[in-house]
Amino acid sequence: MVDVEVCLRLAEDEVRDGLGWESVPLEMLYAAEPWRIFRWYMGQKHYSGSYWSSTQSDHVIYESRLELARLLYADSDRDVTAIVAQPFLLRADVDGALRRHIPDYLMATTTGPLVVDVKPRHRAARPEHAFTFTWTREAVASRGWRYEVWSEPPDAELANVRFLARYRRDWLFEPDLLDRGVPPAQVDREARRRERGGHQGLGPRVRHEPRGQSDPLAADRSRLAPRSTGRRTHLPRSRRGDWFLARNDQLPGPPT
Repeated sequence: MVDVEVCLRLAEDEVRDGLGWESVPLEMLYAAEPWRIFRWYMGQKHYSGSYWSSTQSDHVIYESRLELARLLYADSDRDVTAIVAQPFLLRADVDGALRRHIPDYLMATTTGPLVVDVKPRHRAARPEHAFTFTWTREAVASRGWRYEVWSEPPDAELANVRFLARYRRDWLFEPDLLDRGVPPAQVDREARRRERGGHQGLGPRVRHEPRGQSDPLAADRSRLAPRSTGRRTHLPRSRRGDWFLARNDQLPGPPT
Protein backbone atom coordinates (compact mmCIF):
# COMPACT_ATOMS: atom_id res chain seq x y z
CA MET A 1 0.00 0.00 0.00
CA VAL A 2 1.32 3.43 -0.97
CA ASP A 3 1.21 6.39 1.40
CA VAL A 4 -2.30 7.41 2.40
CA GLU A 5 -3.35 10.88 3.52
CA VAL A 6 -6.37 11.70 5.61
CA CYS A 7 -8.43 14.88 5.82
CA LEU A 8 -10.91 15.54 8.58
CA ARG A 9 -13.20 18.24 9.88
CA LEU A 10 -13.12 19.17 13.55
CA ALA A 11 -15.38 21.41 15.63
CA GLU A 12 -16.07 24.97 14.44
CA ASP A 13 -15.26 24.00 10.82
CA GLU A 14 -11.57 23.48 11.51
CA VAL A 15 -10.21 21.36 8.65
CA ARG A 16 -7.06 19.26 8.94
CA ASP A 17 -5.77 18.43 5.49
CA GLY A 18 -2.99 16.11 4.32
CA LEU A 19 -2.36 14.33 7.62
CA GLY A 20 -0.38 11.11 7.54
CA TRP A 21 -2.76 8.18 7.85
CA GLU A 22 -0.34 6.13 9.90
CA SER A 23 0.29 8.89 12.44
CA VAL A 24 -3.05 10.71 12.88
CA PRO A 25 -4.23 10.17 16.49
CA LEU A 26 -7.23 7.92 16.89
CA GLU A 27 -8.71 10.38 19.42
CA MET A 28 -8.73 13.06 16.71
CA LEU A 29 -10.67 10.77 14.37
CA TYR A 30 -13.24 10.01 17.07
CA ALA A 31 -13.71 13.77 17.57
CA ALA A 32 -14.28 14.45 13.87
CA GLU A 33 -17.40 16.07 12.45
CA PRO A 34 -19.01 14.60 9.30
CA TRP A 35 -16.77 15.39 6.35
CA ARG A 36 -19.57 15.75 3.82
CA ILE A 37 -22.71 17.81 4.33
CA PHE A 38 -25.63 16.00 2.73
CA ARG A 39 -28.43 17.85 0.99
CA TRP A 40 -32.10 17.30 0.23
CA TYR A 41 -33.38 17.92 -3.27
CA MET A 42 -36.44 17.05 -5.31
CA GLY A 43 -36.26 13.64 -6.93
CA GLN A 44 -33.33 12.28 -4.94
CA LYS A 45 -33.33 8.50 -4.73
CA HIS A 46 -32.16 8.10 -1.15
CA TYR A 47 -33.37 9.28 2.24
CA SER A 48 -30.98 11.35 4.35
CA GLY A 49 -31.52 12.29 7.96
CA SER A 50 -30.27 12.03 11.51
CA TYR A 51 -30.90 9.38 14.16
CA TRP A 52 -30.85 9.91 17.91
CA SER A 53 -28.16 7.50 19.07
CA SER A 54 -28.27 6.31 22.65
CA THR A 55 -24.61 5.32 22.33
CA GLN A 56 -23.62 8.87 21.39
CA SER A 57 -26.34 10.72 23.33
CA ASP A 58 -26.58 12.83 20.19
CA HIS A 59 -27.81 12.75 16.63
CA VAL A 60 -25.80 10.77 14.07
CA ILE A 61 -26.40 11.41 10.37
CA TYR A 62 -27.11 8.89 7.63
CA GLU A 63 -27.44 9.27 3.85
CA SER A 64 -29.65 6.30 3.06
CA ARG A 65 -32.11 3.94 4.71
CA LEU A 66 -29.47 1.23 4.54
CA GLU A 67 -27.02 3.44 6.46
CA LEU A 68 -29.78 4.02 9.01
CA ALA A 69 -30.16 0.26 9.35
CA ARG A 70 -26.43 -0.12 10.06
CA LEU A 71 -26.71 2.69 12.57
CA LEU A 72 -29.55 0.87 14.36
CA TYR A 73 -27.42 -2.25 14.60
CA ALA A 74 -24.46 -0.30 15.97
CA ASP A 75 -26.61 1.51 18.51
CA SER A 76 -27.93 -1.80 19.85
CA ASP A 77 -24.48 -3.44 20.01
CA ARG A 78 -23.02 -3.41 23.53
CA ASP A 79 -19.52 -3.73 22.07
CA VAL A 80 -19.86 -0.40 20.24
CA THR A 81 -18.94 2.56 22.45
CA ALA A 82 -18.80 5.42 19.92
CA ILE A 83 -20.11 6.11 16.40
CA VAL A 84 -18.74 8.74 14.01
CA ALA A 85 -20.48 9.30 10.67
CA GLN A 86 -18.38 10.15 7.58
CA PRO A 87 -15.35 10.57 9.83
CA PHE A 88 -12.65 11.42 7.28
CA LEU A 89 -11.56 11.59 3.66
CA LEU A 90 -8.86 9.16 2.55
CA ARG A 91 -6.55 10.05 -0.36
CA ALA A 92 -4.10 7.65 -1.95
CA ASP A 93 -2.19 7.21 -5.19
CA VAL A 94 -3.32 3.80 -6.41
CA ASP A 95 -2.31 2.40 -9.81
CA GLY A 96 -1.01 5.80 -10.89
CA ALA A 97 -4.20 7.72 -10.11
CA LEU A 98 -5.29 9.80 -7.11
CA ARG A 99 -8.11 7.99 -5.33
CA ARG A 100 -10.47 9.47 -2.75
CA HIS A 101 -12.93 7.81 -0.44
CA ILE A 102 -15.08 8.77 2.57
CA PRO A 103 -16.06 5.77 4.73
CA ASP A 104 -19.59 5.82 6.10
CA TYR A 105 -18.81 5.14 9.77
CA LEU A 106 -15.97 4.86 12.23
CA MET A 107 -16.94 2.92 15.36
CA ALA A 108 -15.09 2.47 18.61
CA THR A 109 -15.59 -1.08 19.87
CA THR A 110 -14.32 -3.16 22.74
CA THR A 111 -12.06 -5.00 20.27
CA GLY A 112 -10.66 -1.90 18.57
CA PRO A 113 -11.65 0.58 15.83
CA LEU A 114 -14.02 -0.55 13.08
CA VAL A 115 -14.36 1.30 9.76
CA VAL A 116 -17.62 0.60 7.93
CA ASP A 117 -18.78 1.16 4.37
CA VAL A 118 -22.47 0.60 3.65
CA LYS A 119 -23.49 -0.42 0.15
CA PRO A 120 -26.43 -2.41 -1.29
CA ARG A 121 -25.35 -5.92 -2.19
CA HIS A 122 -26.00 -5.52 -5.92
CA ARG A 123 -23.82 -2.39 -6.03
CA ALA A 124 -21.01 -3.61 -3.77
CA ALA A 125 -20.06 -6.21 -6.36
CA ARG A 126 -19.52 -3.68 -9.13
CA PRO A 127 -15.85 -3.42 -10.15
CA GLU A 128 -15.51 0.29 -9.35
CA HIS A 129 -16.86 -0.15 -5.83
CA ALA A 130 -14.96 -3.38 -5.20
CA PHE A 131 -11.74 -1.60 -6.23
CA THR A 132 -12.38 1.24 -3.77
CA PHE A 133 -13.19 -1.18 -0.96
CA THR A 134 -10.01 -3.15 -1.65
CA TRP A 135 -7.57 -0.26 -1.24
CA THR A 136 -9.59 1.16 1.66
CA ARG A 137 -9.41 -2.22 3.42
CA GLU A 138 -5.63 -2.28 2.93
CA ALA A 139 -5.29 1.22 4.38
CA VAL A 140 -7.42 0.36 7.42
CA ALA A 141 -5.61 -2.95 7.96
CA SER A 142 -2.25 -1.13 7.90
CA ARG A 143 -3.22 0.39 11.25
CA GLY A 144 -4.38 -2.94 12.65
CA TRP A 145 -8.04 -1.95 12.52
CA ARG A 146 -11.03 -3.87 11.21
CA TYR A 147 -12.95 -2.98 8.07
CA GLU A 148 -16.32 -4.18 6.82
CA VAL A 149 -18.59 -3.65 3.84
CA TRP A 150 -22.15 -3.95 5.15
CA SER A 151 -25.17 -4.78 3.01
CA GLU A 152 -28.83 -5.60 3.56
CA PRO A 153 -29.61 -7.60 6.72
CA PRO A 154 -32.46 -10.14 6.98
CA ASP A 155 -35.82 -8.34 7.03
CA ALA A 156 -37.09 -10.05 10.19
CA GLU A 157 -33.87 -9.34 12.06
CA LEU A 158 -33.93 -5.65 11.10
CA ALA A 159 -37.57 -5.39 12.16
CA ASN A 160 -36.66 -6.77 15.58
CA VAL A 161 -33.70 -4.41 15.98
CA ARG A 162 -35.88 -1.45 14.99
CA PHE A 163 -38.57 -2.50 17.47
CA LEU A 164 -36.10 -2.94 20.33
CA ALA A 165 -34.42 0.41 19.61
CA ARG A 166 -37.14 2.26 21.52
CA TYR A 167 -36.04 0.60 24.75
CA ARG A 168 -32.69 2.44 24.59
CA ARG A 169 -34.65 5.67 25.27
CA ASP A 170 -34.38 5.85 29.03
CA TRP A 171 -36.57 8.97 29.22
CA LEU A 172 -39.55 6.88 28.03
CA PHE A 173 -39.65 4.52 31.01
CA GLU A 174 -37.82 3.77 34.21
CA PRO A 175 -34.90 1.37 33.53
CA ASP A 176 -35.64 -0.69 36.63
CA LEU A 177 -39.25 -1.56 35.68
CA LEU A 178 -38.36 -5.10 34.60
CA ASP A 179 -36.22 -5.60 37.70
CA ARG A 180 -39.28 -4.68 39.76
CA GLY A 181 -41.27 -7.44 38.09
CA VAL A 182 -43.46 -5.26 35.87
CA PRO A 183 -44.67 -7.42 32.91
CA PRO A 184 -42.97 -6.59 29.59
CA ALA A 185 -46.32 -5.82 27.94
CA GLN A 186 -47.02 -3.20 30.59
CA VAL A 187 -43.55 -1.72 30.11
CA ASP A 188 -44.29 -1.45 26.38
CA ARG A 189 -47.59 0.33 27.05
CA GLU A 190 -45.81 2.75 29.38
CA ALA A 191 -43.19 3.53 26.71
CA ARG A 192 -45.93 4.21 24.16
CA ARG A 193 -47.77 6.53 26.58
CA ARG A 194 -44.66 8.55 27.29
CA GLU A 195 -43.79 8.70 23.60
CA ARG A 196 -47.22 10.24 23.01
CA GLY A 197 -46.80 12.61 25.95
CA GLY A 198 -49.03 10.76 28.43
CA HIS A 199 -48.19 9.01 31.69
CA GLN A 200 -49.99 6.58 33.97
CA GLY A 201 -49.07 4.91 37.17
CA LEU A 202 -45.98 2.74 36.88
CA GLY A 203 -44.13 5.14 39.17
CA PRO A 204 -43.05 8.76 39.13
CA ARG A 205 -42.09 10.11 35.78
CA VAL A 206 -38.40 10.94 35.80
CA ARG A 207 -36.80 13.21 33.25
CA HIS A 208 -33.58 11.82 31.84
CA GLU A 209 -31.90 14.50 29.74
CA PRO A 210 -29.28 13.13 27.33
CA ARG A 211 -25.93 14.86 27.52
CA GLY A 212 -26.04 18.28 25.89
CA GLN A 213 -29.56 17.78 24.51
CA SER A 214 -32.64 18.81 26.47
CA ASP A 215 -35.11 17.61 23.83
CA PRO A 216 -33.91 14.80 21.52
CA LEU A 217 -37.07 15.06 19.42
CA ALA A 218 -36.84 18.81 18.84
CA ALA A 219 -34.92 18.65 15.56
CA ASP A 220 -37.33 16.20 13.93
CA ARG A 221 -40.42 17.95 15.31
CA SER A 222 -39.34 21.41 14.18
CA ARG A 223 -38.56 20.06 10.70
CA LEU A 224 -41.80 18.09 10.26
CA ALA A 225 -44.43 20.03 12.19
CA PRO A 226 -46.47 22.65 10.27
CA ARG A 227 -46.02 26.26 11.27
CA SER A 228 -49.67 27.07 11.97
CA THR A 229 -51.49 25.23 14.75
CA GLY A 230 -54.27 22.96 13.57
CA ARG A 231 -52.96 22.12 10.13
CA ARG A 232 -52.37 18.50 9.25
CA THR A 233 -49.15 16.89 8.19
CA HIS A 234 -47.99 13.49 7.01
CA LEU A 235 -45.11 12.13 9.05
CA PRO A 236 -43.30 9.26 7.25
CA ARG A 237 -42.54 6.38 9.59
CA SER A 238 -40.99 3.92 7.15
CA ARG A 239 -40.09 3.54 3.50
CA ARG A 240 -42.80 0.93 3.05
CA GLY A 241 -45.53 3.54 2.96
CA ASP A 242 -46.79 3.56 6.57
CA TRP A 243 -47.87 7.08 7.53
CA PHE A 244 -48.91 8.79 10.74
CA LEU A 245 -51.50 11.56 10.41
CA ALA A 246 -51.57 14.03 13.26
CA ARG A 247 -52.56 17.57 14.14
CA ASN A 248 -49.79 19.94 15.12
CA ASP A 249 -51.08 20.13 18.69
CA GLN A 250 -51.09 16.30 18.92
CA LEU A 251 -47.43 15.83 18.09
CA PRO A 252 -45.42 14.30 20.94
CA GLY A 253 -43.96 16.83 23.32
CA PRO A 254 -40.57 16.78 25.00
CA PRO A 255 -39.91 14.63 28.06
CA THR A 256 -41.04 16.28 31.28
